[in-house]
Amino acid sequence: MIETVECEYKCNKDVKFQTTTPVNNSILDKDLLQKRLKAVSFVMFFGVAIFYIRGLYAQDQPMGQQLVTLCLLAVSTGVLMIRPFSLRFLRMMEVFVFGSMVLLLIAKYFSVIIAMGNKGDFAAVTLNQVYLCSGLVNIIVVYGLFLPNNWRRTLVFVAVTASGYFVTAIWVNFSHNSLDLVNLWTVTYFLFGAIISCSGSYVIYSLRKEVLDAKNVGRYKLIDKLASGGMGEVWHAEHQMLARPAAVKLVRPDVNETSEDAVVRFEREAEAIAKLDSPHTVQIYDFGITNSGDFYYAMELLKGLDLDDFVDKYGHFPIARGVYVLQQICKSLMEAHNKGLVHRDIKPGNIFLSRRGCEYDFVKVLDFGMVKRDWDSQKITQENVINGTPTFIAPEMIHREKGDIDARTDIYLLGCVAYWIFTGRFVFFKDNILATVLAHASSEPKRICEFIEDFPEELDDLVMRCLEKEPENRPASVKDVYVGLEKLGYAREWNQVLAEEWWRANILGAESTTYWQ
Repeated sequence: MIETVECEYKCNKDVKFQTTTPVNNSILDKDLLQKRLKAVSFVMFFGVAIFYIRGLYAQDQPMGQQLVTLCLLAVSTGVLMIRPFSLRFLRMMEVFVFGSMVLLLIAKYFSVIIAMGNKGDFAAVTLNQVYLCSGLVNIIVVYGLFLPNNWRRTLVFVAVTASGYFVTAIWVNFSHNSLDLVNLWTVTYFLFGAIISCSGSYVIYSLRKEVLDAKNVGRYKLIDKLASGGMGEVWHAEHQMLARPAAVKLVRPDVNETSEDAVVRFEREAEAIAKLDSPHTVQIYDFGITNSGDFYYAMELLKGLDLDDFVDKYGHFPIARGVYVLQQICKSLMEAHNKGLVHRDIKPGNIFLSRRGCEYDFVKVLDFGMVKRDWDSQKITQENVINGTPTFIAPEMIHREKGDIDARTDIYLLGCVAYWIFTGRFVFFKDNILATVLAHASSEPKRICEFIEDFPEELDDLVMRCLEKEPENRPASVKDVYVGLEKLGYAREWNQVLAEEWWRANILGAESTTYWQ
């Protein structure tokens, strides 16, 4: 199982890393065990039924044991089909089903062996001894290869089954000196079956464990992959104990970082996210590090779509709705900035428009994966590396001499997002990445009114102020941006009634819903 390092929330929301005991797979074992037991019991029932019917016609063997076993297997098969049972009950049924078959074979064939021995028919004794040993070894092999058990449990079953044969055989030998039922070939035969059963059980259990481990991260079972990229993957997951849906993001460490730096960076980011309370910031449930070295966050699973997909699918926002969305982004960033955190990666793909309960157009800011703490003096940012998205990057992220990366960096990126949702265009989009990045550092953007007719001048001015090259020329804080948007009053023209109508017409009525990615 994956070893995890998870966060522990205290009342003051401090976070600490600790190694935790992995969650076992008893629930998965239980489901598989019940299916396999049902199948084995069903097959054994029909097998015994066939021999019972044959015996009725031949009338050459005592049928009492077979009739009792047939009834027991019929009961066990019926019980296993009723409903799911606890793992303890299924283990009892496992002993019941296999134990009844072992006892049937021992009782049936030893009674025949004793009868044939009394008649002096030693060829029949040997033949029935072969039948008995073959049946018991087959049961041993089926137990080891078909049921979900580790090799130790399989070894116990092998030992008990073999002991049943040899104890009975020794007793029969003492009672009938002419019979030799414990010899080299019987020991070899059981040893051969034991090796196949235990080794097969070990290999199958190990492979199954690896598959289960690969599909589990901490306490979360991975269900469907939602998205993947150069930095990692996002999965739809479910908490194994609470059955709570979640989005698990697996983050690959940067190959340019040492493992120590990567862990420090991840710990810093996870601590920062866990301290955020805004309803407009995606909620983190826990986080950790897998044995393979990947980091993961388990976050709330949202229904909706990000602003990138929204504009691509439905076009740019009307003014009132766009301002309504921007103000919610501001609320998330205001809390982060008040706690000394800078997002540094505000872009449409990290802004999610969702339905939250009965609220529509509810904004969630995602992926604080590049978060920077103002008070963090430990230098773990890589030199000569530009972090960010080329179409959504602030000048100071390109040229450090333009100033430190601080809250005003997020204001520039917020301006880029506003430009995108109002126009459906990037602030700058050149022929190549380098030209696009340099344009953010040196070129003046076109005003929104050049693309959108009758776009309000005062709103255009506010967006352009956010896009100033020099940080000191931008609004002093995100709160100032929020207040500026509030004073314009456009958000009042968009309300929950209009939002719900739009969602029901465009998303809730669609065949599928895009999930957090």
